[in-house]
Amino acid sequence: MAKAIIWRRGSTDRQEIESQDKDLTELATSEGFKEKDLIHIGEAGASAIKQNDLYIMEVEKLISTLENDKTVKTVLVWEVSRLARVELAFYKMKDYFLNNHIQLICKTPSLKLYDSDGKVNKGSELTLSLLVTLARQEMEIKQERFRRAKERNKAEGKYNGGKIKLGYKLDANKYFVIDDEKAQVVRDCFDWYLNGMSLKKIYDKLIDMGVYSSLQNFSTGGKRVGVLLRDEAYLGEGIYPQIIDVEVFNKAQAILSNRRKWHDSKNIYYCKGLIKDTTTGATLTARLGTLVYYLRHKQHCIALNLNVMDYIAEYSANILLAHYNSKQAQTNKNEYKLKIEENKNIIASKQSQIKVYQKAIERAIEMNIRQPKYFPTEKMEAVIKQNETVINKLNVEIADIQTENTRMQNWLNGNQQFINTIKGVSDAKKQEMINQVIDKIEVTQLEQHHFKIEIKNKIGVIYDSWFDYSSQGHKLHVEQIFSDGRTFDLMPQINANKRFQRIRYNGK
Repeated sequence: MAKAIIWRRGSTDRQEIESQDKDLTELATSEGFKEKDLIHIGEAGASAIKQNDLYIMEVEKLISTLENDKTVKTVLVWEVSRLARVELAFYKMKDYFLNNHIQLICKTPSLKLYDSDGKVNKGSELTLSLLVTLARQEMEIKQERFRRAKERNKAEGKYNGGKIKLGYKLDANKYFVIDDEKAQVVRDCFDWYLNGMSLKKIYDKLIDMGVYSSLQNFSTGGKRVGVLLRDEAYLGEGIYPQIIDVEVFNKAQAILSNRRKWHDSKNIYYCKGLIKDTTTGATLTARLGTLVYYLRHKQHCIALNLNVMDYIAEYSANILLAHYNSKQAQTNKNEYKLKIEENKNIIASKQSQIKVYQKAIERAIEMNIRQPKYFPTEKMEAVIKQNETVINKLNVEIADIQTENTRMQNWLNGNQQFINTIKGVSDAKKQEMINQVIDKIEVTQLEQHHFKIEIKNKIGVIYDSWFDYSSQGHKLHVEQIFSDGRTFDLMPQINANKRFQRIRYNGK
């Protein structure tokens, strides 16, 4: 049974999303789909500008859903203008629809990308192309207006957005004034610290008082209090009224500068900056205290064993390097050279097309000047707009191809450095080589404690396997899954290669 995606697009209004959902479900039913075969994508987001990030995530999720379920051949949207928020993401989505024959149905205005005979409706395609140009111009205007407003507020000493510091509030004109009750809490923090209370105990006390929530901070509580005690705004810096005396502040800084270091800053994490959550696009960070790479997001929480992930990175980099030195790597190298030349020809062709459209614009302007009666300004502007839309699209396509060529050429230029395996070198050198080989490690959460780990490399090697990672309590299981169905248990090697057994303190 064919399935369809209902893509709801909104801002902050939850009722608007629910209304779209209802209307699109009715539209899908009229097109012959059953409710059980509908996949719903899209939630209420934030501001108009932050909606761009949400839009990109939704486009990626949309394409990923279509890739993973080939029975989905239709996408329904409520309003066509909501489709075109970010130019590059829009063209990526549109090209995917055209290349994979995905039907796009819009409710307002009513249009379909494909006619009943299976051919692309040229009017609908043109409408979509015009919309992306208008959406980009609208966003540029909003961003410029937002930037000017921030600069004006900054010059006037007004609140400029973001979280308000503890101890302050805003008056009716958005100027910072002292919040007497919370300012006393700030003074108490300094007094407690100067009288010997630790940063962690101050943090716990603030939680008990309801000033902080333990869920607000993902680093240690002591670190958060340390940031507060170092904040020069409390001296009356800039737009903030003074809460703390200079003498008290300086005494606190003297103690903070002499406090002991709680961890060894020389610990090397192989996967630092590499592990990406496919749902949010966020990067997981290392937490040595709990031996995990960690991410906490409003959608979900991820905690992956640090020893396991570092071993997977080292193990995969060694395999990739071995493949690189094989005949397959040489084949990839030759293919890259051919692809670069092919891309250069495509770029030259598109640049020639751009010149044709630019000349059409020049002719329209010239005709308007010479024969304004027969070629009025309105007609000239319509021609300019139509040709600029095509030029913008071609420029985006050229930029994508140039990016691809740069990536392939960088690999070809630097391929000689990948001639040795990672075995038998220091941790720092291993991390360096792993980062030269591995582009990113993608983590997809399948269930609460079950993840799919995929390695993306920089050296053009086809890596036909992924890692199945599952945990239940303290019990871990990691398997390498190959495309031909073979599996390989990595746990014996992981257990024999633990690098971090306990928290390693290097303080006094």
